[in-house]
Amino acid sequence: MKESSLIINLPIKQEIKNENHKETIKMKITKRQLKKIIKEEKAKLIREAGYRDPRTGEDLLLKLNGIIDMLLDMGMSTTELANELRGLAADVEDSAPTSKNTEELTPVNYTPFP
Repeated sequence: MKESSLIINLPIKQEIKNENHKETIKMKITKRQLKKIIKEEKAKLIREAGYRDPRTGEDLLLKLNGIIDMLLDMGMSTTELANELRGLAADVEDSAPTSKNTEELTPVNYTPFP
């Protein structure tokens, strides 16, 4: 099956004799190549942005820490909160894809409550 191709126009800015000229070149790429480019650029943006709330830009780990502080301020016991967080952590670990190359993650200094 022959894959169809797209023609995209890429603006190129060139300086010629101290004057700015814009030129457009045409480049033929396949839909597969375009999808790959988009996927790579999206991954790059996510890496550079870190874990941020897309609406507010707030660091999500700091936001999580704030929620934990709020729960403690509202009277939740540290034992109850720790157990809830362990349950969430177990859910995250259970949802991770399994692979022969993936090692079991063990929390550092983890001591389960009786």
